[in-house]
Amino acid sequence: MRKKVKQFITFIIMMFVLISLLSACSGNADLDATATKVPVSTTKQTPVITAEPSPTSTPEPTAPPYEAGSKKYAGTIVSSKPCYAYMEDYFVAAGANVFSAIEPDGGRLAVQFFATTSFTSVGFTLPTWGQTKGFTGTLKLFKWTQNYENTLKTTPIATRVLDGWNEASWEPEIILDTPVQDGEYLATVEVAVTTAEKDIGCWSVPAENPPIVCWFNNNIWFNTVVRWRIGYVETPENLHGPCSEEYFEG
Repeated sequence: MRKKVKQFITFIIMMFVLISLLSACSGNADLDATATKVPVSTTKQTPVITAEPSPTSTPEPTAPPYEAGSKKYAGTIVSSKPCYAYMEDYFVAAGANVFSAIEPDGGRLAVQFFATTSFTSVGFTLPTWGQTKGFTGTLKLFKWTQNYENTLKTTPIATRVLDGWNEASWEPEIILDTPVQDGEYLATVEVAVTTAEKDIGCWSVPAENPPIVCWFNNNIWFNTVVRWRIGYVETPENLHGPCSEEYFEG
Protein backbone atom coordinates (compact mmCIF):
# COMPACT_ATOMS: atom_id res chain seq x y z
CA MET A 1 0.00 0.00 0.00
CA ARG A 2 2.79 2.41 0.91
CA LYS A 3 4.52 1.63 -2.35
CA LYS A 4 1.45 2.65 -4.34
CA VAL A 5 1.12 5.87 -2.38
CA LYS A 6 4.74 6.69 -3.06
CA GLN A 7 4.33 6.02 -6.78
CA PHE A 8 1.24 8.21 -6.86
CA ILE A 9 3.08 11.10 -5.19
CA THR A 10 5.95 10.72 -7.66
CA PHE A 11 3.49 10.80 -10.57
CA ILE A 12 1.86 13.98 -9.22
CA ILE A 13 5.26 15.72 -8.88
CA MET A 14 6.29 14.79 -12.47
CA MET A 15 2.99 16.04 -13.83
CA PHE A 16 3.47 19.33 -12.00
CA VAL A 17 7.00 19.75 -13.43
CA LEU A 18 5.72 18.90 -16.94
CA ILE A 19 2.90 21.40 -16.70
CA SER A 20 5.37 24.08 -15.50
CA LEU A 21 7.66 23.45 -18.43
CA LEU A 22 4.80 23.61 -20.92
CA SER A 23 3.61 26.92 -19.41
CA ALA A 24 7.06 28.47 -19.69
CA CYS A 25 7.40 27.54 -23.38
CA SER A 26 3.97 28.95 -24.12
CA GLY A 27 4.88 32.26 -22.40
CA ASN A 28 8.05 32.67 -24.49
CA ALA A 29 6.13 32.01 -27.68
CA ASP A 30 3.61 34.72 -26.78
CA LEU A 31 6.41 37.19 -26.11
CA ASP A 32 7.98 36.47 -29.49
CA ALA A 33 4.63 36.88 -31.22
CA THR A 34 3.83 40.24 -29.63
CA ALA A 35 7.33 41.76 -29.87
CA THR A 36 7.48 44.91 -32.08
CA LYS A 37 9.91 44.58 -34.93
CA VAL A 38 11.99 47.71 -35.64
CA PRO A 39 12.21 48.26 -39.42
CA VAL A 40 15.73 48.48 -40.80
CA SER A 41 16.16 51.29 -43.35
CA THR A 42 17.67 50.20 -46.66
CA THR A 43 17.91 53.77 -48.03
CA LYS A 44 21.49 54.92 -48.68
CA GLN A 45 22.42 58.04 -46.78
CA THR A 46 23.74 60.86 -49.01
CA PRO A 47 26.73 62.51 -47.36
CA VAL A 48 26.32 66.24 -46.77
CA ILE A 49 29.26 68.15 -48.27
CA THR A 50 29.95 71.47 -46.61
CA ALA A 51 31.34 73.98 -49.09
CA GLU A 52 34.63 75.50 -48.12
CA PRO A 53 34.38 79.25 -47.56
CA SER A 54 35.79 81.21 -50.47
CA PRO A 55 38.95 83.10 -49.57
CA THR A 56 38.39 86.76 -48.86
CA SER A 57 40.46 88.92 -51.19
CA THR A 58 42.67 91.39 -49.42
CA PRO A 59 42.69 94.80 -51.10
CA GLU A 60 46.07 96.00 -52.30
CA PRO A 61 47.48 98.67 -50.03
CA THR A 62 47.30 102.14 -51.51
CA ALA A 63 50.60 103.94 -51.66
CA PRO A 64 50.55 107.19 -49.70
CA PRO A 65 50.70 110.36 -51.81
CA TYR A 66 54.15 111.71 -52.54
CA GLU A 67 55.22 114.35 -50.06
CA ALA A 68 56.40 117.39 -52.00
CA GLY A 69 59.58 118.82 -50.59
CA SER A 70 60.84 115.47 -49.31
CA LYS A 71 63.28 115.04 -52.25
CA LYS A 72 62.71 111.31 -51.88
CA TYR A 73 64.24 110.42 -55.26
CA ALA A 74 66.95 113.10 -55.43
CA GLY A 75 69.68 111.13 -53.71
CA THR A 76 72.28 113.52 -52.37
CA ILE A 77 72.39 117.18 -53.39
CA VAL A 78 75.65 117.35 -55.31
CA SER A 79 75.77 121.14 -55.46
CA SER A 80 73.71 124.14 -54.45
CA LYS A 81 74.23 125.56 -57.96
CA PRO A 82 71.32 125.39 -60.43
CA CYS A 83 71.47 122.91 -63.30
CA TYR A 84 69.53 121.66 -66.32
CA ALA A 85 68.48 118.09 -67.02
CA TYR A 86 68.41 117.37 -70.78
CA MET A 87 67.62 114.42 -73.04
CA GLU A 88 70.66 115.08 -75.26
CA ASP A 89 72.43 111.82 -74.39
CA TYR A 90 69.65 109.92 -76.14
CA PHE A 91 69.99 112.07 -79.27
CA VAL A 92 73.76 111.55 -79.35
CA ALA A 93 73.31 107.78 -78.95
CA ALA A 94 70.66 107.61 -81.70
CA GLY A 95 72.78 109.58 -84.18
CA ALA A 96 69.73 110.82 -86.08
CA ASN A 97 66.41 112.28 -85.07
CA VAL A 98 62.92 112.40 -86.52
CA PHE A 99 60.77 115.47 -87.11
CA SER A 100 57.08 115.22 -86.22
CA ALA A 101 54.60 118.02 -86.91
CA ILE A 102 52.31 119.12 -84.10
CA GLU A 103 48.75 119.27 -85.39
CA PRO A 104 47.69 122.95 -85.31
CA ASP A 105 44.10 122.21 -84.27
CA GLY A 106 43.90 120.20 -81.08
CA GLY A 107 47.36 118.69 -81.37
CA ARG A 108 49.69 118.74 -78.44
CA LEU A 109 53.21 117.75 -77.43
CA ALA A 110 53.49 116.78 -73.77
CA VAL A 111 56.14 115.45 -71.41
CA GLN A 112 55.28 113.63 -68.20
CA PHE A 113 58.18 113.90 -65.75
CA PHE A 114 59.11 113.53 -62.10
CA ALA A 115 61.24 116.36 -60.72
CA THR A 116 63.51 115.19 -57.90
CA THR A 117 64.01 118.66 -56.43
CA SER A 118 62.57 122.15 -56.87
CA PHE A 119 62.70 123.69 -60.36
CA THR A 120 62.10 127.04 -62.01
CA SER A 121 61.68 126.20 -65.72
CA VAL A 122 60.63 123.58 -68.26
CA GLY A 123 61.19 124.04 -71.98
CA PHE A 124 61.28 122.54 -75.47
CA THR A 125 63.27 122.94 -78.64
CA LEU A 126 60.72 123.10 -81.49
CA PRO A 127 61.96 123.39 -85.09
CA THR A 128 60.32 126.04 -87.25
CA TRP A 129 62.28 125.58 -90.52
CA GLY A 130 63.58 129.11 -90.36
CA GLN A 131 60.20 130.74 -89.70
CA THR A 132 59.94 133.08 -86.74
CA LYS A 133 56.44 134.48 -87.29
CA GLY A 134 53.05 133.26 -88.44
CA PHE A 135 52.50 130.83 -85.58
CA THR A 136 52.00 130.84 -81.83
CA GLY A 137 52.75 128.38 -79.09
CA THR A 138 50.92 127.91 -75.78
CA LEU A 139 52.94 126.24 -73.06
CA LYS A 140 51.36 124.90 -69.85
CA LEU A 141 52.62 123.19 -66.71
CA PHE A 142 50.28 120.88 -64.79
CA LYS A 143 50.58 118.93 -61.57
CA TRP A 144 50.15 115.28 -62.55
CA THR A 145 46.72 114.06 -61.39
CA GLN A 146 46.07 110.31 -61.72
CA ASN A 147 46.33 110.09 -65.52
CA TYR A 148 46.76 112.10 -68.71
CA GLU A 149 43.09 113.01 -69.25
CA ASN A 150 42.48 114.02 -65.64
CA THR A 151 45.64 116.10 -65.56
CA LEU A 152 44.57 118.17 -68.58
CA LYS A 153 41.23 118.90 -66.86
CA THR A 154 42.95 120.62 -63.94
CA THR A 155 44.04 124.26 -63.76
CA PRO A 156 47.65 124.66 -64.93
CA ILE A 157 50.28 125.88 -62.52
CA ALA A 158 51.65 128.20 -65.18
CA THR A 159 50.86 129.21 -68.78
CA ARG A 160 52.90 131.07 -71.38
CA VAL A 161 51.88 132.13 -74.89
CA LEU A 162 54.62 132.80 -77.48
CA ASP A 163 54.11 134.71 -80.73
CA GLY A 164 56.72 132.83 -82.74
CA TRP A 165 60.29 131.92 -81.75
CA ASN A 166 63.69 131.40 -83.27
CA GLU A 167 64.79 128.16 -84.86
CA ALA A 168 66.68 125.68 -82.65
CA SER A 169 66.29 127.77 -79.50
CA TRP A 170 64.98 127.13 -75.98
CA GLU A 171 62.57 130.05 -76.27
CA PRO A 172 59.51 127.78 -75.93
CA GLU A 173 60.03 127.64 -72.17
CA ILE A 174 58.01 128.35 -69.04
CA ILE A 175 60.05 130.34 -66.55
CA LEU A 176 58.56 130.37 -63.06
CA ASP A 177 58.82 133.30 -60.68
CA THR A 178 58.62 130.95 -57.69
CA PRO A 179 60.28 127.49 -57.66
CA VAL A 180 57.93 124.53 -57.84
CA GLN A 181 58.59 121.65 -55.44
CA ASP A 182 59.66 118.15 -56.43
CA GLY A 183 56.97 115.79 -57.66
CA GLU A 184 55.27 114.57 -60.84
CA TYR A 185 54.17 117.02 -63.55
CA LEU A 186 53.04 117.35 -67.15
CA ALA A 187 54.49 120.03 -69.47
CA THR A 188 52.55 120.69 -72.69
CA VAL A 189 52.83 122.84 -75.81
CA GLU A 190 50.11 123.52 -78.38
CA VAL A 191 50.68 125.26 -81.72
CA ALA A 192 48.39 127.52 -83.73
CA VAL A 193 49.38 128.46 -87.28
CA THR A 194 48.30 131.74 -88.90
CA THR A 195 50.53 132.53 -91.89
CA ALA A 196 53.38 130.06 -91.48
CA GLU A 197 53.86 127.90 -94.57
CA LYS A 198 55.81 125.08 -92.94
CA ASP A 199 54.84 122.78 -90.10
CA ILE A 200 55.92 123.43 -86.54
CA GLY A 201 56.89 120.34 -84.60
CA CYS A 202 59.48 118.57 -82.52
CA TRP A 203 62.55 116.35 -82.77
CA SER A 204 62.34 112.85 -81.30
CA VAL A 205 64.46 109.71 -81.03
CA PRO A 206 63.75 106.18 -79.76
CA ALA A 207 64.94 105.49 -76.23
CA GLU A 208 64.91 102.37 -74.09
CA ASN A 209 63.33 102.91 -70.66
CA PRO A 210 63.59 106.72 -70.74
CA PRO A 211 63.06 108.72 -67.53
CA ILE A 212 60.17 110.70 -69.05
CA VAL A 213 56.93 109.77 -70.82
CA CYS A 214 56.12 111.63 -74.04
CA TRP A 215 52.72 112.28 -75.58
CA PHE A 216 52.17 113.48 -79.13
CA ASN A 217 48.86 114.69 -80.56
CA ASN A 218 47.16 113.08 -77.55
CA ASN A 219 48.71 109.65 -78.11
CA ILE A 220 51.32 108.18 -75.82
CA TRP A 221 54.83 107.75 -77.22
CA PHE A 222 56.38 104.76 -75.50
CA ASN A 223 60.18 104.53 -75.50
CA THR A 224 60.60 107.92 -77.13
CA VAL A 225 62.17 111.18 -76.00
CA VAL A 226 61.96 114.72 -77.38
CA ARG A 227 64.24 117.72 -76.96
CA TRP A 228 63.08 118.93 -73.58
CA ARG A 229 64.74 120.19 -70.40
CA ILE A 230 64.03 121.08 -66.79
CA GLY A 231 65.86 123.79 -64.84
CA TYR A 232 66.61 122.83 -61.22
CA VAL A 233 67.44 125.29 -58.44
CA GLU A 234 70.21 122.93 -57.25
CA THR A 235 72.03 119.88 -58.59
CA PRO A 236 70.61 116.54 -57.38
CA GLU A 237 72.41 113.23 -57.71
CA ASN A 238 69.37 111.79 -59.54
CA LEU A 239 67.91 114.08 -62.18
CA HIS A 240 64.68 112.14 -62.68
CA GLY A 241 62.22 110.25 -60.51
CA PRO A 242 59.78 107.45 -61.49
CA CYS A 243 56.74 108.38 -63.58
CA SER A 244 53.31 106.95 -62.87
CA GLU A 245 52.11 104.17 -65.17
CA GLU A 246 48.40 104.95 -64.94
CA TYR A 247 48.28 106.78 -68.25
CA PHE A 248 44.61 106.72 -69.26
CA GLU A 249 41.33 107.20 -67.43
CA GLY A 250 39.66 103.87 -66.63
